[in-house]
This record gives sequence, C-alpha cells and structure tokens, in this order.
Amino acid sequence: MRIAICDDDKSVLMQLSDTVGGLLERGDELQAFEATELLYEAHERAPFDAVILDIEMPGINGIDIGWELKRLYPHTYIVYVTRFPNFAMEAFRVRAFHYLLKPVSPTDLSWVLEDIREGYASLAPGTLEIESREIHAYEKLSDILYMESFLHKLTLHTRLRSHTFPGRLGDYEEALAGKGFYRVHRSYLVNLAHVKSIRGRKVWVDDSGPIPIGDNRKLGELYAALSKWRREHL
Repeated sequence: MRIAICDDDKSVLMQLSDTVGGLLERGDELQAFEATELLYEAHERAPFDAVILDIEMPGINGIDIGWELKRLYPHTYIVYVTRFPNFAMEAFRVRAFHYLLKPVSPTDLSWVLEDIREGYASLAPGTLEIESREIHAYEKLSDILYMESFLHKLTLHTRLRSHTFPGRLGDYEEALAGKGFYRVHRSYLVNLAHVKSIRGRKVWVDDSGPIPIGDNRKLGELYAALSKWRREHL
C-alpha cells in the first residue's frame, strides 16, 4: 500500500511519519510532504492508496487538495488530521475515510490503517490482489490494462500505475479466468475491455504500444474471445 503524509508543521510531520513507519507491512511505501503542491504532483505520477492530510496549510488547503486527489484517483483513502473539530463536515463532503484530532495517538492511527487494509480486501471480487515478498496491493480489475512477464518478473500495468514483482504469469491467468482477460502471448495477458485495435499479429491496449500475439491460432482465439466479451458486456 502506498501511503502519503502531508503537514506543513515539520515536528508533526516527523511524528506522524515515525508512527506510520512503525505500522508498515511488507511492500508498503511511505512518503512525507510539507506542501500540498508536492503531494499533488507525486499523486498525479503514481496515486497513493491512503493520504494522511492536515487541513489548515498555506497554499492549497487540505480540503481543496482532497477534492483534487479524489478527482485523480477516487479510490484513495483520505484521513484528515487537525486541531480543529469544526472542519469535520467539510472533510466528509470530500468523502474522507476518517477525521482525527491532533495530537494523534499511535493507537488511533493503527486502527485507521487496519480499517483501510480491510477496506481494500473487501473490494474483491472486483479487484486483483498482488502479494509477494516485495509488494502487497489491490487493483480494480477494470483499471488493469495488461500484465507482462520478463526474466522471472511480472509487471502489471493499470491506467494509473505499474507494479513489478516476482511471479508466474500462468498463476494470474488462472486467477483471472472468466473475468475478461486473455493470454495473447506466453509473455502477455491483456484485459479485453481495454483492447482498442488488432492489426496483423499485434494488439493495442488503450494508449500502450503494440503487444505481440503469439501465432495465428492465438490471433483467431483472441478475435473469438473479444467478440464474446463484447456481446456480453456492450
């Protein structure tokens, strides 16, 4: 899970970072920001799963940046931390997951992060869980573009980010069977919902470059699978 903390008070930022850092699990990533503009730029490049955010800050305040974070990635969990209880209604209009008053206790943060993890887990069956020694994340099936295999590593490409981790493509082919995915090549598994065109023995998935199709048999099977998926879903 990718977690961000943003607070313009350096002492509070360090305290929150230390507390959350002690609660991280395998594969979690934590980044800290003193300015909402820097948080936004990082979120735009690779969305955070959870953001712990102060409200009263110079520049773009926490409420306004919350709207922008949600606009970029609606599934981000936003947890507000503030000294002022009167912002609660504004925070929940942003669909904030939680609202904590400073000073924030480690116990409260622990409960909130555990609730967020359970929230991600409960998204199934519309999500894919990725778990290895290096990462533990959940991605919505509708956001997945394709998965590729290279040198005993898998890379999962979504509309917003990519994950690289050790694994076997065949295991994910089995996990995604019957969910609109097709293995076009021994190294590629594509989401039929995002197929834009097929030319020759290459397939284009959204704005990605061409993905090779294994052979003429695979090409015929891809056309059949894509036709069946479109009849059932369009």
